[in-house]
Amino acid sequence: MWKKIFKRGVSRKGKANSLIHRDSKEGTEQDGRVEDLQSALSSAAQNGQLDLIQELIGRGAEVNEVDNDGFTALQLAAGTSHLDITKFLISQGAEVNNGGNLSLTPLRLAAGNDYGHLEVTKCLISQGAAVNRSSNDGRTPLQQAAQNGHLDVTKVLISHGAEVNKDDNDDYGHLDVTECLISQGAAVNRSSNDGRTPLQQAAQNGHLDVTKVLISQGAEVNKDDNDDYGHLDVTKCLISQGAAVNRSSNEGRTPLQQAAHKGHLDVTKELISQCADFNQTNSDGWTALHLAASKGHLDVVTELISQGADVNKASDNGWSALYLAAAAGHVRVSSALLSQQAELATSNIIHWTEFHTATERGDLDAIKDQVSQGTELDKAGSFGWTALHIAANYLLGQGAEVAKGGVDDISPLHVAAFVGHCDVTEHLLRRGAKVNGATKEKGSTALHVGVQNGHLDITKCLLNHGAEIDATENDGWTPLHIAAQNGHIDVMKYLLQQLADVSKITKKGSSALHLSATNGHTDVTRYLLEHGAEVNLSKPGKTALQLAAEQDQVHGMSPDTCCAEGQKHPSFTNGRADTEGLTEDEKKVFNLVFL
Repeated sequence: MWKKIFKRGVSRKGKANSLIHRDSKEGTEQDGRVEDLQSALSSAAQNGQLDLIQELIGRGAEVNEVDNDGFTALQLAAGTSHLDITKFLISQGAEVNNGGNLSLTPLRLAAGNDYGHLEVTKCLISQGAAVNRSSNDGRTPLQQAAQNGHLDVTKVLISHGAEVNKDDNDDYGHLDVTECLISQGAAVNRSSNDGRTPLQQAAQNGHLDVTKVLISQGAEVNKDDNDDYGHLDVTKCLISQGAAVNRSSNEGRTPLQQAAHKGHLDVTKELISQCADFNQTNSDGWTALHLAASKGHLDVVTELISQGADVNKASDNGWSALYLAAAAGHVRVSSALLSQQAELATSNIIHWTEFHTATERGDLDAIKDQVSQGTELDKAGSFGWTALHIAANYLLGQGAEVAKGGVDDISPLHVAAFVGHCDVTEHLLRRGAKVNGATKEKGSTALHVGVQNGHLDITKCLLNHGAEIDATENDGWTPLHIAAQNGHIDVMKYLLQQLADVSKITKKGSSALHLSATNGHTDVTRYLLEHGAEVNLSKPGKTALQLAAEQDQVHGMSPDTCCAEGQKHPSFTNGRADTEGLTEDEKKVFNLVFL
């Protein structure tokens, strides 16, 4: 951020002249001009206007005050290499260790600017600048000079006591600076705060000369993280010095897995030629082929296959390389794997095929490729979902059955309504989906399911296509009951506007008013009363008023008893499945599909 502030100094160069010109006309200093004076002083210091600085200080500008950006005039002068202004400001009492709001001392700015101004650095040190003071980002003047490759400044700072073993010195590949630091006792195997050594930093950034120097000075080649960035020459150098090609990092990846994941073909070939194990797995059971396939690196995938990588090896999750390629929509990689007898039917642990995964992502090219391989369009996974549930828009065009349901006759329309896909819902209805089709065990229509999650647009769409507004589930629940229980007031208002029956009761005697009162939905309860709900209509033993009066006690109970007996929707309670008393198939549907 501070570099951006320095760069915009030229654009505000005229501010100081403008202020002086204006003041000379007015002939007076006003209290409100103090901030203007400081801003003008900063601009003049940054732009090397010594005469103007002298004038501004004479008019009352304070040399140690910060401007609106949090910088003093000395910081700005030192950071822009103005030696004469630096000397003048110090002569006027400027504090050499004042780092402003960011604790960036003038010395840190002089040592670390784009030019590494040696004379300004010497001047500040001669006036007592602290050579080891860190800024808010934790860096010292020496670290900043080393980062920017300023060898002369680095030598001066070290000669005046700068500590060479603070973190962050070797990240930018400056060979001469590195040699200088080592000659002064820098620890070559010391790790930074993020756990990396100078050798790892040099290897990461491809600095071969620095890498060689560090190794010659005893840097350990088998610490983690050296081969993540695809630098072939550095990789060869490290291997020649005994780096272990199959050693795993803290994250469980080998150098080959890192190279495959990043798509570095040359490094992949070199590591394999040095006996890297291409079937070795990481902590998740992924091989180099899994990693390359998931990222779509076709050339690396082809190389690994040619070397004998197992195309059907499953990860700990049960995923094959083909599954991962299809999931990410990498059609060419998927085709390459299929051509090598990768098993299309290989499923993951939740029994979704590569086709299900491709359709879930909405990847049309991958879907077409799978269809051309003869994939069964209506195959259901363990959730009872067919591919049509996931990608209805494309699969309908391939001839899949629009009304085919999964477990419990849950149709694609039920799923689209539940998750709130209005366009898919509309498309299914236009293609002949049964708007009032109900599930087998509970008798839920798509309208019941859409209302459950508060989807107003789905509710409108279904009613526009003839959904029965007072359709009852097998236990007597209407969409209005469900909206009232869950507090979906917008959906409930629309249902009432469309003449939903406010007086209907469930088989256990609950009205919409009972359900809203029991669950503490005050706004819903009030709206129902205003629209004809019978206040004294009682379910077995209690009126809505009595239920509302018990609300505090009710809400203190456990989730399974948070409503009075019979008050819970038989399928869902506040977004959670209520599976008590359900069949195994019903539990599978409500716990896996709807949640």
